[in-house]
Amino acid sequence: MTRNPTNLETLRDLDRESYLALLYLAADKREEIATLWAFNAEIGKIRDIVSEPVPGEIRLQWWREVLSGERAAEGASHPVAGALVEIIRKHNLQVEALDNLLEARIFDLYNDPMPDRETLEGYLGETRSIVFQMALQIHMGAEPENGDAAGHAGVAMGIGEVLRNLAVHRQRGQIFIPADILKSAGLTVSEFIAPEAPAGIERVSAAMTSLGREHLSLAEASIKGLERIHRAVFAPLTLAGLIFDLADKSGADIASKPLQPSMIGLHWRLFRRSVRA
Repeated sequence: MTRNPTNLETLRDLDRESYLALLYLAADKREEIATLWAFNAEIGKIRDIVSEPVPGEIRLQWWREVLSGERAAEGASHPVAGALVEIIRKHNLQVEALDNLLEARIFDLYNDPMPDRETLEGYLGETRSIVFQMALQIHMGAEPENGDAAGHAGVAMGIGEVLRNLAVHRQRGQIFIPADILKSAGLTVSEFIAPEAPAGIERVSAAMTSLGREHLSLAEASIKGLERIHRAVFAPLTLAGLIFDLADKSGADIASKPLQPSMIGLHWRLFRRSVRA
């Protein structure tokens, strides 16, 4: 008899780093939170697997209809979607917030410029912070009173993703770097996505890394205010710090080579985080 994989195993295949981080959760908390992160990973990979925006929008709309109950049968047959619907009911998660996440992710499918820093932070709040917030709600068994830890964690992690994949985004003309940061680095949008690495790319990387570290510091300060047992929910945030360090070392190469975090380095940082929590 064939065994269906758990969503923790699904996450291992979709997002190895988040999978490793969730191993630091108590065993009875992993599967539900892994389902949430597997959903996040599936949505995040849509741009990579569609050739045009419209099929991507159709996939996002399918998820919206599943979560709203319009495609209950289809959702139930999908291991991540079916489990996520049950988790939403069990933990009273806000479907509206997930709908906003899916709506915001439409931006990923196009090459529109990111207007400014505030817009980027808002986008990352809707698409990344909410995942941390819901993971914490699942872990605590109640909605957190303060969303600062999740808010800053999501922005920091999202900026890490932007830096990590900057070379890929440039190649396909995708612009997550805010226009005001490009301007401060002396670059236009067309110069930023030109085939040759622009002269100001290191200034862009430094500005984004500084912004990411600002949110990372604020997140870590807020996480310290949580009960120790709940801090492990934020273990995936460990990757952001590792990426910021890699961005510092990468220099102009960040424009042409995606950042590749060391799995050994991530393991070590996750271990240190668990000891210090």
